[in-house]
Amino acid sequence: MTKLIFNGSVDCLKAGIAELAADFSYIPLYEGNDGKKVNVIEREGDTLRVSLSGDKATIEYDKKIHFFRALGLLLQHKDSDFDITEKVYFTLNGPMYDVSQGNAVINRKGCKNILRRMAIMGLNMLMLYCEDSYDVPAQPYFGYMRGRYTEDDIRELDDYADMFGIEMIPCIQVLAHLVDVLKWDVYA
Repeated sequence: MTKLIFNGSVDCLKAGIAELAADFSYIPLYEGNDGKKVNVIEREGDTLRVSLSGDKATIEYDKKIHFFRALGLLLQHKDSDFDITEKVYFTLNGPMYDVSQGNAVINRKGCKNILRRMAIMGLNMLMLYCEDSYDVPAQPYFGYMRGRYTEDDIRELDDYADMFGIEMIPCIQVLAHLVDVLKWDVYA
């Protein structure tokens, strides 16, 4: 498979490109002189554009997530010439995962895997719905015997998401679900 060589507005994208290259073995991304040249142009607007003609490709984007969506389209159509323009209709678009039911906390590795796939799809928001599945250091029984995120876990995932232009939103809901916490004698 032909390697992709990125030129242009790529400084803020290199970390995300490297993460995708390491994860998706079918993405031969690298910097060098031999391969398909991808001219990357950052510009304002509510559209993204990606085109391929021979061994030259162009990606035009406004926000980081638009670049990664366009990269996904380039990889999808890599075997023939094309020109695709997509209008961006939503400012925020993505899933909400309930990580409280049945001890369903997604570990950091799994969450990062989801974020990489979201980037290629152009989804720019991930909500993690938590009840008592986060750590409260002074309260060891809060989330006891359930998976939970520490403050450092949330911070690490948020930084990772930002690398792709994804906003990660921890949704904390406790008041309506205190039964899971108040069942412990320590809170009597």
